Amino acid sequence: MIVTSGSISGSIGAAVLLWQLASVAPITDPSGAPTASPSSSLQARPILDAPIARPQTPPTILETGRAPDAVIEDRGVRLELWLPETPVATGEWLPASVRVTNTGKTRIEHFGELTPGECSHPIVAGLDVAGLFDPGEGRAGNAAAFEREFLGKHAPGQLFFDHYRLASTGERCDRRAVEGELVPGGSFQLHMYVLPMYSWRSQPLPSGSTQVTARFEFERGSREIGVEVSSEVLVVGSSVEYPSPQSIVDAMLSVPEFAAWLETGDLGLDWNVTVEGTIRSDLESPITSQGPGNPAPVEYVRIAVSAEGATGGGYARFLIDPWAASVAAFELL
Repeated sequence: MIVTSGSISGSIGAAVLLWQLASVAPITDPSGAPTASPSSSLQARPILDAPIARPQTPPTILETGRAPDAVIEDRGVRLELWLPETPVATGEWLPASVRVTNTGKTRIEHFGELTPGECSHPIVAGLDVAGLFDPGEGRAGNAAAFEREFLGKHAPGQLFFDHYRLASTGERCDRRAVEGELVPGGSFQLHMYVLPMYSWRSQPLPSGSTQVTARFEFERGSREIGVEVSSEVLVVGSSVEYPSPQSIVDAMLSVPEFAAWLETGDLGLDWNVTVEGTIRSDLESPITSQGPGNPAPVEYVRIAVSAEGATGGGYARFLIDPWAASVAAFELL
């Protein structure tokens, strides 16, 4: 499939298309967006389940009258994490509760309001969806850093918890940063929830044990500090036939130009990678075309990767078919 730079995300100057997938032929729909015509590769796509629906009832607050599932004390802060004692089934809320205690001798400052009526909060918690799938190929160097970035921060590798009050009241939160403080010996507890699913097309997850991690960031004096606590949770899902998040990473790294670019010395040792423009159920509509007789669509996800290091940087973009774990187009700028 030949895709011009304008059909990926608009004209951005002298972009050069370096790699393309020949098994998918291009067509253009009336809106001008690139789609895909049927080909033999469509028959290999999985049959997707009905999207997971948001439960009508809000999640219940987790009982914390027992010992926490995980606890850590570090740098004058104790974090305690509670998770359900029973497995979480497909379509059920996964609740969590986190308690923070200042065990140090000085006060600490954090972002997030703790009083009733506010919905910003100073704890970020995530469910490692990628941990339910096969880990894929072992990586080293910058390729490993890219894989961690993609799976840890971008759908479908990670799901983030929301504050309980949002689910119980139906209110929206503008997530403004509000400063707070915790005196020595002081503590607070927050209740959160998430609906486990594979974010693209809201699909069921495979069964298995994976990690929930909660992170609390604060300042003590002029020092910025982060403390994390993690524990395992058991998810009872279904028989998943679609590719894993790791296989999407494998497909991207199978492009020789991209793999070589990640490891080039020009990027230096002090570099960062970000992944942008992934398509989620609550984001912009993907470029999609329905294959005849197969519920799984031909769906292209835009992924942009930028890197900046001590001696240089760069920018790469992909069109990915997540249901076939294949690259439809790639360009390096």
